[in-house]
Amino acid sequence: LEKVKRKDQGLAQIESDAELSLRIYKEELAELDRAQKERQKQEEATIVALTEKFDEIQAKMDADHKIAVRMTHEEQVKYTIKERARLLAEYFERRKKQLAAKRAEAIRNKPPTRTQVRNMMINYLKHIVVSDEEETVDPEIFSTNMVRKFDRQDLVDLHILVMKRFKDNTPKGYSCFGEISREKVSSHQGNAGEDVDFKAII
Repeated sequence: LEKVKRKDQGLAQIESDAELSLRIYKEELAELDRAQKERQKQEEATIVALTEKFDEIQAKMDADHKIAVRMTHEEQVKYTIKERARLLAEYFERRKKQLAAKRAEAIRNKPPTRTQVRNMMINYLKHIVVSDEEETVDPEIFSTNMVRKFDRQDLVDLHILVMKRFKDNTPKGYSCFGEISREKVSSHQGNAGEDVDFKAII
């Protein structure tokens, strides 16, 4: 009797497990169907949206085509001639400005001629402020006379200015030691008491 009860309990357990697994299988199958239907609805909605967008773009293209067809050949030629004339005028204006800028730059970079320098110097000398005590001198006469009359005092003043400007007045390549006389060097005695030749040291 006990064995029969155990057997019945085992069979009952197997039957309940089978029913449970069948119910879980059906639920999963229903969930899968629901997910597939949802995915299909989303795809259909996407297709509908894309179709509407495509139809809208196609309608715009058709409208543009109709406008282009409506335009006569004469209107197109007239429009292109006006556009070309405007572009050509803009190009010439731009080129004229570039050439003017180049000419101005060339004039600025060109060194002044002797006449221009002379005129600038005369103009400068004319506008120098002279005190009332000094007499005024015509700058043109003053500049030419100054070159002709160059006395000793002017030369001395120029020498002083040059000496102040250039402190070192020894010529390049001049050896200070080459000109020293033997008498000045002979005061130095070597180890043995004989005179040392300075040129031998150098």
